[in-house]
Amino acid sequence: MKQKNRIKNNNTFVSIITNHKPIINNYYLLFYVKNNLSECRFGISVGKRIKKAVTRNKIKRQIRAVLRETMEKIKIPVDVIIIVRPGIEKLSFQDKKENLMSIMKRAKLI
Repeated sequence: MKQKNRIKNNNTFVSIITNHKPIINNYYLLFYVKNNLSECRFGISVGKRIKKAVTRNKIKRQIRAVLRETMEKIKIPVDVIIIVRPGIEKLSFQDKKENLMSIMKRAKLI
C-alpha cells in the first residue's frame, strides 16, 4: 500500500476513534470517516495482546494485501481505522479476508 494511503499520525487515529462508533465483528473493529482528499487512507492497529511481533507484522501485511485488492471498489474517499482483535492469529488468510470484506460491506464502504 502506498504511503499516501496510510494514516500514521497518532492525532488522526485518536480523533477518528474517539469521535465515531465502531463497526464490530469477532476479529475487527472498523472506524471510518469521510475525508476531503481524493483518496482513501487506512490505519491498521494490532495490539500487544497478540504476543509475538512477527505475528503482529504478518497480520498487518495480510490486511494491507486485502486492502490493495479492494481499494478500487471503495466509492467515496474515507479514512478507515482497522483495529485487530485477539484470536485472529488462528485464522487462515482466506478467513481473515472474508471477515474484513464482510465488515467493510456492513459499513457500506464496498
